[in-house]
Amino acid sequence: MFFPKSLFLVLFDEDGVFKYLTTLFFLLSSVFFVRSLSRKKSLFINSYILIIALVCFFIGTEEISWGQRIFNIETPESLKHINYQEEITVHNLIPPDYHPFIYLVISLCCLVFFAFTNNRRYEALFWVTKKYLPSKKFLVIAFLLPLISWYNMEHFEVILSFLFCVYAFQLFKKFRSS
Repeated sequence: MFFPKSLFLVLFDEDGVFKYLTTLFFLLSSVFFVRSLSRKKSLFINSYILIIALVCFFIGTEEISWGQRIFNIETPESLKHINYQEEITVHNLIPPDYHPFIYLVISLCCLVFFAFTNNRRYEALFWVTKKYLPSKKFLVIAFLLPLISWYNMEHFEVILSFLFCVYAFQLFKKFRSS
């Protein structure tokens, strides 16, 4: 076999390579988004970018349980009872049976957002001008996200984090050069 299943499982394990890549991509996204903020932009655009930066930071730190295993932090007893993985996380308060549906909704929202914002006719729906939005290339990935989310949530997370990292980097580059 070209790629052993055991290696695949290790890479996508709870503390595996792809879990940390997901964290890295989301945290880098957050940094690039913050670095894209500027006084030249309107308050609305800066707020849009800052909200995305904060969401990426939150998701990135949630992925590694806010550093719980890295810094050997004990989960408070009250949280252990309501968190199905007994971690300091918000996303594990929701039972895993609902995760595929939540990921599917996130995927569809990304698809709608990337599809409609890349169409001049619908651009005004989101109140953000085209130059602040991801390129049409993201449509392909956004189109595949619902399928990926149904197949495997860890794959979904790493691809979504990479998608946002590239978007943030493109935004950063665009405004650093102007």
